[in-house]
Amino acid sequence: MQARPGAAWSMAAIVSYAIFAVVFLLVTYPLVWMFYTSFKDQWEIFDRPFSLPTSLNLANYVEAWTTGNFGRFFFNSVFVTLPSV
Repeated sequence: MQARPGAAWSMAAIVSYAIFAVVFLLVTYPLVWMFYTSFKDQWEIFDRPFSLPTSLNLANYVEAWTTGNFGRFFFNSVFVTLPSV
């Protein structure tokens, strides 16, 4: 008995899914790493850069809003974006 055409995975499909998986990991890993690193203390970032944070630290977000003037930049982005929506 002969197999139906398209029933088995073709080599092109396997290669394309493998390439997609590699590109997906290359794009998402830095984003995930940046997200969980944002919850670390400064010493923890340099001491153990690839580990998960030991505790939830929101001081980096507080500093970004106050020292980095992030609130103003966020307001400007919303002010420019809302009329275009």
